[in-house]
Amino acid sequence: MPDPGPDPVAVAAVLLDGIDLVVLSLGGANVPPSRARAVTARVRSSGAVLIVTDGSWPTVDLHLNAQVAGYRGIDTDRGRVAGFDVAVHARMPGRQPHRGVVTLTGHSGGVTWGSGPAAQPGLKVAQ
Repeated sequence: MPDPGPDPVAVAAVLLDGIDLVVLSLGGANVPPSRARAVTARVRSSGAVLIVTDGSWPTVDLHLNAQVAGYRGIDTDRGRVAGFDVAVHARMPGRQPHRGVVTLTGHSGGVTWGSGPAAQPGLKVAQ
């Protein structure tokens, strides 16, 4: 939904009643705790998953930060990037943070992924 109107949190709350996974971009906004509690209760009662990006949502279960760490060589048959590495930093309340690299590679019209060190053969560091 490209333009959810002036209240994307309300739109996401409605979507949670019928969709198992909702991705909400806050556009840099901070959601007040009372509002977040109401939507979080809706998430839990529906068994859905709410992913919030580009903003602040209090009392989250998991914080994920991800950046493209590099890309894999050009597929000479199609002239496309063959894959890329994503550096991921995960934080959960009360636990030690975890860092890792996830490699995404295209194969036969699909995507495969795996973890591994950032410095692998053929890796070009993104600028």
